[in-house]
Amino acid sequence: MVGIGFDFAAADFASLIAPQLFTVVDLDRAYVESWVQVFFNSPFSDGAEDLAYTRNFALYKLSDAVHVGPQIEVGYRLNDFAGDAAAGAAPFSSGLVSLPIGGRVNLGYGDHNTLGLFVGYETQAASGADAVAGRFTFVRTW
Repeated sequence: MVGIGFDFAAADFASLIAPQLFTVVDLDRAYVESWVQVFFNSPFSDGAEDLAYTRNFALYKLSDAVHVGPQIEVGYRLNDFAGDAAAGAAPFSSGLVSLPIGGRVNLGYGDHNTLGLFVGYETQAASGADAVAGRFTFVRTW
């Protein structure tokens, strides 16, 4: 799958998201999901970072409504930027920028609704910064 990111404030394209690969394996007692996405932002803005991102989790089904397990996400910067002092843009280099690791709970409720909660530790947090990572996800299937 291919996507386009749009900056509504600037009324301009901001990102080409390609490829976007999603894998879901739903077994009797286990559920596995993997996302792989690459965000190409630099063609739309000087000094923007290009990022490879993946989110992966494997859940054990305690019941039909409660699934628990580990989750890991990786953000990897693909490009370098020398910076632009006049524009106030700081330099950056390619490499690992984000690596939150933690636990996930998916709670099913109602007809075809799932609420996911991820809480983890950001291993790449800046010194002195709060390293807690988290996300709520709502999924409705039809």
